Amino acid sequence: MIRALALALLLAGACGPRAWTAGDTAGQVAVTAALAADYTQTRAALDDGGIEHNPVMGAGGERLAPEVYFPATAVALTGAAVALPRPWRRVLQVAAVGVQVHTVAGNWSRGYSVQIPW
Repeated sequence: MIRALALALLLAGACGPRAWTAGDTAGQVAVTAALAADYTQTRAALDDGGIEHNPVMGAGGERLAPEVYFPATAVALTGAAVALPRPWRRVLQVAAVGVQVHTVAGNWSRGYSVQIPW
């Protein structure tokens, strides 16, 4: 996930100083941090034999491993944010964080805390 965050910030930096603001960077960091929180919970759930409810990954991560899904999602959301005009960029970021907060809260209620890897 740290590599995905670094790549996401590099993509954001390529947008240029006038098109991308510090607020846009903060929003994208929030998106990536929320994805990272979900990743740690997903990894713990799958390690415990739990079921993933993400149809892209599959119930046990057999369609797409979490180690692929979450970084790819972070990069895709950053690319989309870079491509969108500012008002829609913020809508995307808020929606992505909202979905992830909902997911992390649901995982938390099932007993999976957020693990910080360092």
